[in-house]
Amino acid sequence: MIDVLLPTSGRVAELAVVLAGLAAQDDPPFRVILSDQSDDHAMAETPAVQAMLRVLRAQGREVRVLRHLPRRGIAEHRAFLLEQASAPYVLFLDDDVWPEPGLLATLHRAIEELGCGLVGSAQQGLSYLEDVRPHEQAPFTAWSGACGRSGCARTPPARSAGRCTTPRT
Repeated sequence: MIDVLLPTSGRVAELAVVLAGLAAQDDPPFRVILSDQSDDHAMAETPAVQAMLRVLRAQGREVRVLRHLPRRGIAEHRAFLLEQASAPYVLFLDDDVWPEPGLLATLHRAIEELGCGLVGSAQQGLSYLEDVRPHEQAPFTAWSGACGRSGCARTPPARSAGRCTTPRT
């Protein structure tokens, strides 16, 4: 299970597109936790967003919509969302990106196979769809070298979550 954490504020059309992208995802199972910091109106009450929330729920996805005011910055907003999560994995999405079909499956497969604590994807804002950067599309190559600290000893992820166990000096 993945909790998709989605902070938003005042971007109705963009939010509907993000939700449509989520509706295009297949596996793995996920739920959506949407936190709205719009001042003038609740985003979930707009027709376009309501429609996409209904689609996700019709697909059997759990969707939670929260209001989180006053605004205290995006870092605090994301921290609030993380506190709401209960799944073993979370995915933060901005409210102006389009998660292409298969994104959740790709990220989930990567984190499971690599046994690491964090994977990411170069999500591009919808205004930059034509901005192609081949160097950002290179396949992932696992790194197995030392962490750079003198005397570093990595233990398998099952015992230490892949963290370096050598104290800083």
